[in-house]
Amino acid sequence: MEKKRFIFDLDNTLLKFDKDYQERFLQEEFGENNLLSENLQECLETYWASYPRFSGTRFASTLSLCSGLRVKEDFIDRWIDTLKEMPPVLEEGVGETLDYLKEKNKSLVVLTNWVWECQIPRLKKAGIYHYFDKIYTSDYVQKPHRNAYDTSIGPYSSDECIFIGDDLENDYIGPREFGYDAILYDKNDKHPKQLVKIKRINELKEKY
Repeated sequence: MEKKRFIFDLDNTLLKFDKDYQERFLQEEFGENNLLSENLQECLETYWASYPRFSGTRFASTLSLCSGLRVKEDFIDRWIDTLKEMPPVLEEGVGETLDYLKEKNKSLVVLTNWVWECQIPRLKKAGIYHYFDKIYTSDYVQKPHRNAYDTSIGPYSSDECIFIGDDLENDYIGPREFGYDAILYDKNDKHPKQLVKIKRINELKEKY
């Protein structure tokens, strides 16, 4: 069936995520060689899998348990403010691909596991906010919970939608587990070849 809605992850799919920028913030807050920096991905994955939507209190609690640090909710606020100011750099081929899909009258959507307060300004500063019909943030739904995928397809049938993102669990395994098509954006070719994946975002132009 023809794909009519394309549901994109944001970080490391549409916009580059500057880990060094984030790391400088974490070091300013907790010092060098802190356990939060060392275990950050594990902490995030634990939090995302545990809660279907964002809560600053629960996020702080999860980070505290995961890192052994005393993480307060006001730290989460400062983190969000820091991410909001991250320089917006598009992943290669994003602009031309969004142009192409819009010209084909496709519905474009963002589904991201960060909050409206930082993600909307980043999309606007990057100059791509206007492409999207809907932007779903973790204020309302959070991957890999089913409600995130079910909500983001909107009025379209499951067969008319496809998810695109760089995270194996959240953007590929998650939607496929619930019956949706998905493409893994694997620009460094680190995942098995048998997965449905692309190395460049503009490969979508060749497929659709």
